[in-house]
Amino acid sequence: MQISKTSNQPAAGRRKKTRRPSFRHWWKKARPLTFVLLCVIAAVMLIPIVFTFLYSFFPKSEISDYLNQRSSYDTSKWLPVLFSPSQVSLRQYYKILIEQPQYLKLFLNSVKYSVGILLGQAVIIPMTAYGLSRFRFKGRDALFFLVLVLMLLPFQVTMAPSVMTLRALGILNTPWAVILPMWFSPFYLFLVRQFMLGLPNEILEAGQMDGAGTFRCLWQVVLPVCRPIIGASVALSFADCWNLVEQPLIYLTDSSQQPLSVMFNQINTDSADVQELVRERVELIRLGDRLNLDGMDSLPVKAAKAAIVNKVIPGMNLKGRGDAYLDAAYDIAKSKATARRTVNDQRAQVFNADSANGAVGGSGISPNDARAKMIAKYKQEKED
Repeated sequence: MQISKTSNQPAAGRRKKTRRPSFRHWWKKARPLTFVLLCVIAAVMLIPIVFTFLYSFFPKSEISDYLNQRSSYDTSKWLPVLFSPSQVSLRQYYKILIEQPQYLKLFLNSVKYSVGILLGQAVIIPMTAYGLSRFRFKGRDALFFLVLVLMLLPFQVTMAPSVMTLRALGILNTPWAVILPMWFSPFYLFLVRQFMLGLPNEILEAGQMDGAGTFRCLWQVVLPVCRPIIGASVALSFADCWNLVEQPLIYLTDSSQQPLSVMFNQINTDSADVQELVRERVELIRLGDRLNLDGMDSLPVKAAKAAIVNKVIPGMNLKGRGDAYLDAAYDIAKSKATARRTVNDQRAQVFNADSANGAVGGSGISPNDARAKMIAKYKQEKED
């Protein structure tokens, strides 16, 4: 019996099917370009952080001159960027860490609250989410509904009951008043519980067949699978803990126990607009430099205004006066200081005009050109 051999070649007239390139094929080709694009985006996002760190080594005088240049620079042109200081200075770090250690203490308070809250949540939230997702008991749905209600309620609604409870426990005005309520976070409990609901029952049954109990299944089976959602919850929770403002302001009356975020919030609330606050601070520093007052950048706004008033109007008594009186006195002092500068500028312009008119004779240039030349020379000498 003769067996006919079949040919693997396609029959005549039959078209060979061509497969379309898959997404994986295009992804392999575009991977280098995607990597370069992501590197460029990351570099652009890191520019503000790099310049902030770089400018911390600039001396104070160089930063002040740069800010003065920005205020008088032509907005239609590009402002030159400082990439390296003329002299590296660590004075700012010494001032914050040694001379004024309250900032370092506030920073350590923020670290203490963040670490304490994250450690408590790392123990309580996975265990509670595991119980709500894997065990069936009476009242489980009602308890989870309560978690949803607490998640939707704003902090202002639960503020009064929380204060009463903390006062009854005797931990009000202590670090535990901030740390303990944050251990039971409904939002992160909801996230972890919903992720655990999607886990297949087979992995738990396999662990139980190997002799693992409830806690061993949670520790060695469930938690390794839940690492993505736990990592995301830790990142989000750390951001929330680091930016706590309302809880420390309400639960803590001792300012030495408050975190760094409270100080930043107080800086923002001194003025309705952050730009207005920065403008006011820059105005105080410039006015203090004009009046030969040192330390204006480190003084609070009220203390800086009082120093300027005492310098311009020595006989004015500000002791025991309110904020409105201080603001009115500062406006008067600022007007007087500005008027003095205006008079000096007018005298300088008159001197420049007279000098320019005297320089016209035999020079062959117009009086206006000569005056402009003398004014430019005067400004250059004044800057030097």
